[in-house]
Amino acid sequence: MWLKDKANAFYKSGNFPAAINAYSEAMSISPSLPSLYINRASCYIVMNLFEDCITDCTKALSLLNPPVEANRMSRVKALVKRGSAYCQLEEYQKGMVYDCMLHIFSSIEILSEHF
Repeated sequence: MWLKDKANAFYKSGNFPAAINAYSEAMSISPSLPSLYINRASCYIVMNLFEDCITDCTKALSLLNPPVEANRMSRVKALVKRGSAYCQLEEYQKGMVYDCMLHIFSSIEILSEHF
Protein backbone atom coordinates (compact mmCIF):
# COMPACT_ATOMS: atom_id res chain seq x y z
CA MET A 1 0.00 0.00 0.00
CA TRP A 2 1.57 3.25 -1.18
CA LEU A 3 0.19 5.45 1.62
CA LYS A 4 1.45 3.10 4.31
CA ASP A 5 4.92 3.13 2.77
CA LYS A 6 4.81 6.92 2.59
CA ALA A 7 3.71 7.12 6.23
CA ASN A 8 6.50 4.74 7.25
CA ALA A 9 9.02 6.95 5.44
CA PHE A 10 7.70 10.05 7.25
CA TYR A 11 7.96 8.19 10.55
CA LYS A 12 11.54 7.11 9.90
CA SER A 13 12.51 10.68 9.00
CA GLY A 14 10.95 12.00 12.22
CA ASN A 15 8.09 13.84 10.52
CA PHE A 16 5.43 12.49 12.84
CA PRO A 17 2.59 14.88 11.92
CA ALA A 18 2.98 13.94 8.24
CA ALA A 19 3.13 10.26 9.18
CA ILE A 20 -0.10 10.61 11.18
CA ASN A 21 -1.80 12.26 8.19
CA ALA A 22 -0.63 9.53 5.81
CA TYR A 23 -1.66 6.71 8.17
CA SER A 24 -5.06 8.40 8.63
CA GLU A 25 -5.53 8.67 4.88
CA ALA A 26 -4.57 5.01 4.46
CA MET A 27 -7.16 4.12 7.12
CA SER A 28 -9.86 5.81 5.07
CA ILE A 29 -9.03 3.33 2.29
CA SER A 30 -8.30 0.24 4.45
CA PRO A 31 -9.97 0.76 7.83
CA SER A 32 -9.57 -2.87 8.89
CA LEU A 33 -5.75 -3.01 8.65
CA PRO A 34 -4.46 -3.21 12.26
CA SER A 35 -0.88 -2.24 11.39
CA LEU A 36 -2.05 1.25 10.37
CA TYR A 37 -3.48 1.84 13.84
CA ILE A 38 -0.40 0.39 15.56
CA ASN A 39 1.95 2.52 13.48
CA ARG A 40 -0.08 5.69 14.00
CA ALA A 41 -0.08 4.91 17.72
CA SER A 42 3.74 4.95 17.57
CA CYS A 43 3.58 8.49 16.22
CA TYR A 44 1.15 9.55 18.91
CA ILE A 45 3.30 8.19 21.71
CA VAL A 46 6.39 10.02 20.39
CA MET A 47 4.34 13.23 20.28
CA ASN A 48 3.03 12.66 23.83
CA LEU A 49 -0.54 12.22 22.56
CA PHE A 50 -1.14 9.32 24.90
CA GLU A 51 -4.95 9.23 24.75
CA ASP A 52 -4.80 8.99 20.95
CA CYS A 53 -2.23 6.20 21.25
CA ILE A 54 -4.54 4.28 23.59
CA THR A 55 -7.47 4.73 21.21
CA ASP A 56 -5.50 3.43 18.21
CA CYS A 57 -4.06 0.48 20.12
CA THR A 58 -7.51 -0.47 21.39
CA LYS A 59 -8.88 -0.31 17.83
CA ALA A 60 -5.98 -2.43 16.54
CA LEU A 61 -6.61 -5.04 19.23
CA SER A 62 -10.29 -5.19 18.30
CA LEU A 63 -9.26 -5.89 14.69
CA LEU A 64 -6.81 -8.58 15.81
CA ASN A 65 -9.55 -10.90 17.04
CA PRO A 66 -9.57 -13.76 17.51
CA PRO A 67 -6.11 -13.90 19.08
CA VAL A 68 -4.19 -16.50 17.10
CA GLU A 69 -0.51 -17.25 16.55
CA ALA A 70 -0.52 -15.35 13.25
CA ASN A 71 -1.37 -12.04 14.94
CA ARG A 72 0.52 -12.56 18.21
CA MET A 73 3.33 -10.09 17.52
CA SER A 74 0.93 -7.38 16.37
CA ARG A 75 -1.09 -7.88 19.55
CA VAL A 76 2.10 -7.62 21.63
CA LYS A 77 3.04 -4.36 19.92
CA ALA A 78 -0.41 -2.89 20.53
CA LEU A 79 -0.51 -4.03 24.16
CA VAL A 80 2.96 -2.68 24.93
CA LYS A 81 2.30 0.69 23.29
CA ARG A 82 -1.06 1.01 25.05
CA GLY A 83 0.46 0.01 28.39
CA SER A 84 3.26 2.52 27.94
CA ALA A 85 0.76 5.28 27.16
CA TYR A 86 -1.26 4.43 30.28
CA CYS A 87 1.94 4.62 32.36
CA GLN A 88 2.76 8.02 30.88
CA LEU A 89 -0.69 9.16 31.97
CA GLU A 90 0.08 7.78 35.44
CA GLU A 91 -2.68 5.21 35.10
CA TYR A 92 -0.35 2.54 36.39
CA GLN A 93 -2.90 -0.15 37.09
CA LYS A 94 -4.09 -0.04 33.48
CA GLY A 95 -0.48 0.14 32.33
CA MET A 96 0.63 -2.95 34.21
CA VAL A 97 0.30 -4.99 31.03
CA TYR A 98 3.27 -3.02 29.68
CA ASP A 99 5.54 -4.27 32.44
CA CYS A 100 4.20 -7.82 32.15
CA MET A 101 4.75 -7.89 28.39
CA LEU A 102 8.30 -6.59 28.75
CA HIS A 103 9.12 -9.35 31.21
CA ILE A 104 7.42 -12.09 29.23
CA PHE A 105 8.80 -11.06 25.86
CA SER A 106 12.10 -9.45 26.89
CA SER A 107 14.04 -11.72 24.58
CA ILE A 108 11.96 -10.91 21.53
CA GLU A 109 13.79 -8.58 19.15
CA ILE A 110 10.70 -6.62 18.28
CA LEU A 111 10.45 -5.11 21.74
CA SER A 112 14.07 -4.09 21.88
CA GLU A 113 13.76 -2.51 18.43
CA HIS A 114 10.71 -0.41 19.27
CA PHE A 115 11.01 0.36 22.98
